[in-house]
Amino acid sequence: MSFDRKLFIEECKNQEKSEKYIENTLKYADNLASKGYPVLFSLKHMAFELGIKYEDLKIMEREREHYYKHFYIKKKNGGVRFLSVPYSNLKSIQSWIYHNILINQDPTLSAYGYIKKRSIKENAQQHVARKFILNLDLMKFFETITEQKVYRLFVEIGYTRTLSWSFSKLVTVPIDEDYYLALPDKEKKLFSKTFEREYGVLPQGAPTSPSISNLVLRSLDNKLVALAELKGCTYTRYADDITFSGNDLKNIPTKADIIKIVRSENLLINWDKWILRKQGMRQKVTGLNISNGISVPKSYRKDVNRHIHFCLKYGPESHQKKMGVDKQFYRYWLLGRIHYIRFISPEIGNKMLKNFNNIQWPL
Repeated sequence: MSFDRKLFIEECKNQEKSEKYIENTLKYADNLASKGYPVLFSLKHMAFELGIKYEDLKIMEREREHYYKHFYIKKKNGGVRFLSVPYSNLKSIQSWIYHNILINQDPTLSAYGYIKKRSIKENAQQHVARKFILNLDLMKFFETITEQKVYRLFVEIGYTRTLSWSFSKLVTVPIDEDYYLALPDKEKKLFSKTFEREYGVLPQGAPTSPSISNLVLRSLDNKLVALAELKGCTYTRYADDITFSGNDLKNIPTKADIIKIVRSENLLINWDKWILRKQGMRQKVTGLNISNGISVPKSYRKDVNRHIHFCLKYGPESHQKKMGVDKQFYRYWLLGRIHYIRFISPEIGNKMLKNFNNIQWPL
């Protein structure tokens, strides 16, 4: 999608637009084009460029809550995760926004989640061989990133305020009523204003949400990096998982310092996951052991080996029935876990994969 300056100037002159109007509009367009962003002036212009009806796009913006399927999935460590997955028509719009706008924005160097060529392993590597590890989580991560924050992101990119509001509406959705009513009273109180005023929040399940979360949290990252540098420690963030590490307790930021910064960004801390681990304890970062290099927890490896062993001994179908394992696409579920171990510990994972390939899988 290119902006034809010559054609634009000619059309403006035909419509007898003022020189000031032409100058300001070209300045706006050139700013976007110079950064590699599509030049768009309005939602109607966007609809034209995407080859869809403006009325359809406007309805998606105005009635966004009707364009999602909501459901729960089980978490690996217990509990459930609430997903809001956009229907295909809205998802295609969100995918376009991601591939044409968001992908051109850079997250901070301290962010490791949802970013190509960065991983959970690289995140953990930043904290290996440190005497003190502080882990904490941001609570209700996506729900605290509101349409107002997303609006400011698109304004910073260079789009008009009106179009930025439209973008923010198209990539957020009001909190679902059933989900809100199921929240504990304490959490319900925290999100009452957002729910009652029908403010949109980032949906878990939209293709734009991971990227937007990293871009909106650049301010938080920069503040926490500055704090870490002041203290002489290392800071990283993997999605909602924050880690500080250092070789002296005085290098680790105080609870008061962290609270002040997190609250300044209107974010919340999950106090159940605030853990300070000293050297000699089992140190973990984003679920990986880092006490002696980086490895997948022993319990995880044992569970995978147990599945492989019984599949080899009894056959995969008999094993699933005997153990009460009820997983759709079980073969690929197990293979995915093996590849995860291979990524972290290639030698161990390769041995598991060899055994996996000896299993007599049904055709």
